Amino acid sequence: MKTEEAWLMVCRLTVYDGDHVTYIDANKGDHLLSLLKENEIPIDSTCNGNVTCGRCKVIATGLVGTLTEQEMALLTPEEVERGVRLACMVRIDGNAKVYLIKE
Repeated sequence: MKTEEAWLMVCRLTVYDGDHVTYIDANKGDHLLSLLKENEIPIDSTCNGNVTCGRCKVIATGLVGTLTEQEMALLTPEEVERGVRLACMVRIDGNAKVYLIKE
């Protein structure tokens, strides 16, 4: 792969945790939960990404994968309306912003 092509695959992920902002370089197709853990950003994930606990809630905007039926089963209609996602199910498709939810 040419260097130019490899550069085009790198995405910028901006993570907001209250007043703290973290920038992460990600590759298209990376899973959000893995990126957060790799970058030591604390997020509750009791089931370790097995889509069973519904605790890794974030608000993800920008170029991310679409909401899945598995996520919808663990989110309330109000959360879906607000743009809440499960980090374990979010795939990065390009530049994105993530807002951590403190419950």
